[in-house]
Amino acid sequence: MLADCTKIENKIKSLIYQGRIKNEEDLINVPINSLYKMYGICVKDLICYSCYKSNGVTCKYGCNPE
Repeated sequence: MLADCTKIENKIKSLIYQGRIKNEEDLINVPINSLYKMYGICVKDLICYSCYKSNGVTCKYGCNPE
């Protein structure tokens, strides 16, 4: 199942707005077993979102994540 990249992006923007993180890169240093507990973001979804953004807002596997 694909991640909803728009939903993940909005969650990250919300975390930044709340002051819980400074930017998306702050999530990289969070241990994967704590990511969901601390921020409510699934590791799989964050990986899919990162791949989506780093490939020019397209999925490198040819799927449409939105």
